[in-house]
Amino acid sequence: MASTTPPIVFTTTLRNLALSPTELRLAQPLEPDVVVFNARGLPIWNCFHGQSIRTIDAPYALRPSEVKRFSCTWSGFANDGRRLPPGLYRAQAWLHTADPSALGMYRSELVDVVKR
Repeated sequence: MASTTPPIVFTTTLRNLALSPTELRLAQPLEPDVVVFNARGLPIWNCFHGQSIRTIDAPYALRPSEVKRFSCTWSGFANDGRRLPPGLYRAQAWLHTADPSALGMYRSELVDVVKR
């Protein structure tokens, strides 16, 4: 019987640390994309693969201390459909923005991901 690799669920947290409401100018969709990189640092998978990112200027408000969580599941395959081998990968959340001062997106820190 062939073994199956359990999917990896990424959870991205967006938190307003300010004492006042914060409004972000986001592109559509209004949630972070997650990008997985191989050992050479090349992107091999992303949550929104095949979906268009619309550049609509959509306001997204967060109250003081408000937290929003978003989830995305990686099945262990590359965007081109190849099953990827077990190993160490890196992941990063990208929040696409319509705000030119943010250079098109906010990026989280890279995190290590072990695929079994």
